[in-house]
Amino acid sequence: LARGIDFDPASGVALEWRPRPVEFKAVALNPLVAFGQPAVEGVPTAALMASWRAEGSYQAVADWYDLREELVREAVEFELSLPN
Repeated sequence: LARGIDFDPASGVALEWRPRPVEFKAVALNPLVAFGQPAVEGVPTAALMASWRAEGSYQAVADWYDLREELVREAVEFELSLPN
């Protein structure tokens, strides 16, 4: 099956997908979290990116969302790696 996807063993339904698990270990897509958007610990990566662009500080965004700074940095780098 597809790499990076966790399936429910009983139903075979996809539970979570980590699209680039080597580069972005914390970024996951889960249909029950953030409406299936890419997220880090439940916070959409797009929201973290927008907050970082507005503030310009990884640490400030990490404080706002109660995340570690490296998770915010990973979310921003993930968003920057996406095609426009």
